[in-house]
Amino acid sequence: MLNVLIVDDEPDFAEFVADAVDELGHIPRIATNSSAFASAYSTHIEVIFLDLFLPDLDGIEILRFLSDNRSTASVVLMSGSNDALLNAAREIAHERGITVLGVLRKPITLASIAETLSAYEPAPSVTKRSSSRIDIDDIRQGLKNGEFSLFYQPQISLKDGSVTGAEALIRWNHPDMGVVAPEAFVPQVESSDLIGPMTDYVVSRACRDLSELEKDRLLFRISINLSANSIYDLSLPEKLARQFDDSGIDPGHVVLEITETAVMKDVAASIDVLTRLRMKGFHLSIDDFGIGYSSMEQLVRIPFSELKVDQKFVRSLLESREYRSVAEVSIALGHKLDMTVIAEGIEDAATMSELRVLGCDEAQGFEISRPLPLDELKTWIGERRKA
Repeated sequence: MLNVLIVDDEPDFAEFVADAVDELGHIPRIATNSSAFASAYSTHIEVIFLDLFLPDLDGIEILRFLSDNRSTASVVLMSGSNDALLNAAREIAHERGITVLGVLRKPITLASIAETLSAYEPAPSVTKRSSSRIDIDDIRQGLKNGEFSLFYQPQISLKDGSVTGAEALIRWNHPDMGVVAPEAFVPQVESSDLIGPMTDYVVSRACRDLSELEKDRLLFRISINLSANSIYDLSLPEKLARQFDDSGIDPGHVVLEITETAVMKDVAASIDVLTRLRMKGFHLSIDDFGIGYSSMEQLVRIPFSELKVDQKFVRSLLESREYRSVAEVSIALGHKLDMTVIAEGIEDAATMSELRVLGCDEAQGFEISRPLPLDELKTWIGERRKA
């Protein structure tokens, strides 16, 4: 049973939504203006159906209020306006840390309300530890103590479902804090002298895991994320080639993922390093494609072999015509430039099916598998091959 607040200046419509919420077994409250919202809102509210257009306090201002007051309520955006405004509101909510449960365009049906509320998940009781509270010496000690590990998120072909690769993702198993999210420590690593040792660890662990996969006849492509600062190290191509050569691993089994924004910090150095990495046989992937400032230029200047459509566009392509268009254009552009196109962040079968229709080559996301430790990855591959 959820506490639901309906914020809409049309009383009849607000009553309709409230009746639907009540029929679904939840507790509705209605606010048709700013003073009613102020009276009805509380920290116990779990879902807010929010109309963007209100006469005295618009929906964007309410989103700002929720963010400023650290509300844990999920929001359902409602409007009869065009898709561009709804998309903009959704982006504002995301940027302010507000969970958007759905986007409903008027007229709204009982079925759409039920489907939206069924997707609700309570806010976690424990937030991820802030990077500002992580001491760089803790990270240094963690590396020394072997507290870091690699998990792998599988990637599959959208054509036949076969396993094509996996992305290596670092995890920190802290003895006191438990599993620490990468976003809590990676930024500190990238701005410190630990970036070199951390990169060395990831590469050496990936080499070892690739060797084990080859021994079990499961060798495929592994993707490794390169940090923004590491791609300006002019000696990196030789270092990586030596590490994989010593492990007996062909660089052709390795994809190095680089974000577009990382390339832009020092274009000359990054083009130098990335081109030589490609010459040594490594594949290059442009990650988070579509969210930077000069994607087209970087695709031409750097010999990428793979393009990853950012999950922001993937997760919303079924409900946003604009985001679907971005995904479609990205896929077409990647193919025009002879690149493999991977969609990341796929969380449901319907999205994966739509990406198949759009001609995307490969898929990655929770709909396929969560990130797995190496032993579980091998079991997962074995089970998939039997299916």
